[in-house]
Amino acid sequence: MKIPRLADVMTASPIYVEASATIEVARDIMTNHQVHRLPVMENGLLEGILSERDIKYASLPGHRPSSDEQLTVADLCPTRAYIADINDPLDKVVNIMSEQRIAEVIVLNEGELAGIYTDSDCCHVLAEMLNNTQP
Repeated sequence: MKIPRLADVMTASPIYVEASATIEVARDIMTNHQVHRLPVMENGLLEGILSERDIKYASLPGHRPSSDEQLTVADLCPTRAYIADINDPLDKVVNIMSEQRIAEVIVLNEGELAGIYTDSDCCHVLAEMLNNTQP
């Protein structure tokens, strides 16, 4: 069996959010596009990834600023995301995801944002492979 490349299975041209956007804007983008994670860009450069979980955590009591100050994506964006190349073989990426418990991978093509590959995408690929096996 030929191992697919990330280009074959990723979600292409993902929606992203600017680091300066408010959390409310990020939440609206996620809702409107039915996604759970957003690459975070600042001045055209990839800064990280923001998840629904990050937003939910920030809304817990004691995590919100006491004033009317609005949180921005940059305030919540965790450390850099795992980045892979569009031509990387899927087995290499999935092994790293599994070993390091990574839920999402940002995919670049010649340094530019090209896509995202998530644990959900991984499940879809596995289901397709299992459905195509002969008993």
